[in-house]
Amino acid sequence: MINGVLGGNSNGARIGANGQLAEFQRNNPLLFKGNHEPKGAQKWMKEIERIFRVIDCAENLKVMYGTHMLFEEADDWWIATKTKLDTDGIAITWAVFKRGFLRKNFPEDVRGRKEIEFMELKQDNMIVPEYAAKFVELAKYYTPYNNDEAGEF
Repeated sequence: MINGVLGGNSNGARIGANGQLAEFQRNNPLLFKGNHEPKGAQKWMKEIERIFRVIDCAENLKVMYGTHMLFEEADDWWIATKTKLDTDGIAITWAVFKRGFLRKNFPEDVRGRKEIEFMELKQDNMIVPEYAAKFVELAKYYTPYNNDEAGEF
């Protein structure tokens, strides 16, 4: 069995994956039902990825665990999307899932509005810490300012 957990056979690897799933679920991941709420989609993605970091989730398990937390409309979308990706022969990684998920649940017009909100941000009556927090929150939407994953969001 120890050999399996260390990668010697598939039964042990499955036990390791199941143990990590239990650890993932102990962190109370949010369910996402796909209610056309972009802020909720971002919150869900951020929370799921936070749990992945905490449990040091294996890359090959992220899609399985993340999609396990989809239900109703979101699960229907995922089943259809996964079928298409499988048919097209596309490897389903977390990056592929995340790109499709955000494209579906955080559309380009919403991203564009957030980018404009960032570019028009003024301190007005906010105190400096409030303004700084708002700046950081909106900066991720402004691709030229934050070019690492801003395009995804």
